[in-house]
Amino acid sequence: MEVLERLFSARFMPHGACLLWRPDILWLNVGSDALITLAYYSIPIGLISFVRRRSDVSFGWLFWMFGAFIFLCGTTHLVAIWTVWSGAYGVEGLVKLLTAGVSVATAVALWPVIPKAIELPSPAELQASNQKLRWEIGERERIEAELRDAQSRLEDRVRERTAAQEAVNAALRREVAERERAEERFRSAVESSPAGMVMVDAGGTIALVNRAAESIFGYQREELVGAPIETLVPERFRAEHPSHRAGFLAEPRARSMGEGRGLFGLRKDGAEVPVEIGLNPIRTEEGVFVLSSVLDTTELERSAQTIEEKTRQLERSNRELEEFAQIVSHDLKAPLRGIVSLSSWIIEDCRELLPEPSRDHLELLARRGRRMSELIDGILRYSRIARSEAGLEWLDSGEVVREVVDFLAPPASVRIRVEFPLPPAFFDRTQLLQVFQNLIGNAVEHLGKPEGEIVVCGRERDGDVEFAVRDDGVGIEERHFERIFRIFQSLDPEVESSGVGLAIVKKIVESHGGSVSVESKPGAGTTFRFSLPTAPQDEPARAGARQG
Repeated sequence: MEVLERLFSARFMPHGACLLWRPDILWLNVGSDALITLAYYSIPIGLISFVRRRSDVSFGWLFWMFGAFIFLCGTTHLVAIWTVWSGAYGVEGLVKLLTAGVSVATAVALWPVIPKAIELPSPAELQASNQKLRWEIGERERIEAELRDAQSRLEDRVRERTAAQEAVNAALRREVAERERAEERFRSAVESSPAGMVMVDAGGTIALVNRAAESIFGYQREELVGAPIETLVPERFRAEHPSHRAGFLAEPRARSMGEGRGLFGLRKDGAEVPVEIGLNPIRTEEGVFVLSSVLDTTELERSAQTIEEKTRQLERSNRELEEFAQIVSHDLKAPLRGIVSLSSWIIEDCRELLPEPSRDHLELLARRGRRMSELIDGILRYSRIARSEAGLEWLDSGEVVREVVDFLAPPASVRIRVEFPLPPAFFDRTQLLQVFQNLIGNAVEHLGKPEGEIVVCGRERDGDVEFAVRDDGVGIEERHFERIFRIFQSLDPEVESSGVGLAIVKKIVESHGGSVSVESKPGAGTTFRFSLPTAPQDEPARAGARQG
């Protein structure tokens, strides 16, 4: 009873207090949770109604589990409405625990069912079987009609039997001709395949090879047809090969050979060649044959090694760049601070003694020193950008943009408009803040006029997430599009800018597998777009990111 009393206790501050009891925010959350609850409760009703009416559906029990899972998901949103006014977070935790249990049970039950569902015959296969059955029935009815006609007409028996025999012979000739044409098409397809094709019988004897197989293994086909398949297997794997073949024939299905193991073939000259092999069973009247598709992966492995080496070189280069930036930051910033401080002291202590040109020169020296310090900081920030898998999460993009706008605090003459809702993003939060802060801040600094509007919007398109920051400023000439993304490049000498912001945006977005582009015309404003690939689907997390 004490546990239940704690669970249902409302001792905690209700969620509405976190929302400062603002009606617009409060009812926005309550209304959204209410609509989600209604939608989630309606889905199990539809699933259960479907299963009850279609008792013949396979895996009906799985629909019940999904119904329970979705119902509990809806209940979590219903409890979220309750906790706006009541701080009974124990009940909320209990509902989430039940939801987690049913979710895990549903996930565990789902995966064993998927292979069985895949093995169910497709409509096309059923239609083909039905067509064949109808053809066989039609043939049987035709022959039975001929037999009945022969029995009823004794005087025409010989002629009718001869005609029937002739019809059967014609059908057999057509079947033989069709089989020969099918075999010829099969041989043509095998011969024209860019992969090596080797077909063996159940005993492991090679029955067919194509031109590509001759090229891979260095044999003429006359040397291989009739030879054991172990001829093409290196000595170190040869003893195990018959048992692998027997295992495949015991359960013949299309699959890759040696999944998880490196495979090698043996050439005529004794050299081993790395290969990938796909196995396909061919059922014939003579028994089961195995058609193997053999791909020489020598070039692929060489390319993979090259890519791996280039990757290592790039990683070393990045480490060296970061080390260099740190050294520059450490060895140069301290003298710069001394120069700036000394200039400021001289100006303050000798203001009355120094002529105006000298004061201007000292102030310019201090500004240049501070500018150099900012450039060094920019190098350090740029060198440290890296994609961290551990930091990736589903983010509410709208919340990130609001945080950036609050931080930038643009002048009242510049309006920043966000077109909600923004799609969620699977991103590192700190780096997404940097991207929006640099793009929006860049738009504010380079409007080129006292008043203006900046619009932030986003959408999901073709499986990607795309965001855009658009302004109505002076615009950029197309010849500068590539230059502006380079480090330390600034098109406006009157604006104090490090020239690092857009370079950082490009590096962050591309490190997450995305891309950045710019659209602009002089006098017509500028639009920066960046797109990100979607992560593996995690719908509950995506839904939570949207609601935030």
